[in-house]
Amino acid sequence: MKNAADLIIDGATNSTPNSATIENTKHALGLADQHIVIALSTLTEVEEKLGLSKK
Repeated sequence: MKNAADLIIDGATNSTPNSATIENTKHALGLADQHIVIALSTLTEVEEKLGLSKK
């Protein structure tokens, strides 16, 4: 998420074209989403191995 914010700030302060900033930001947000999904999957796997259950 920080990368996406940095890209927006960089695009506003530098001469990076808006379309490039938008595409780079979308990519950074997509990667952040993937990392969240992987983290949740890993957490679920660890909970199952430890015998913890969600209630």
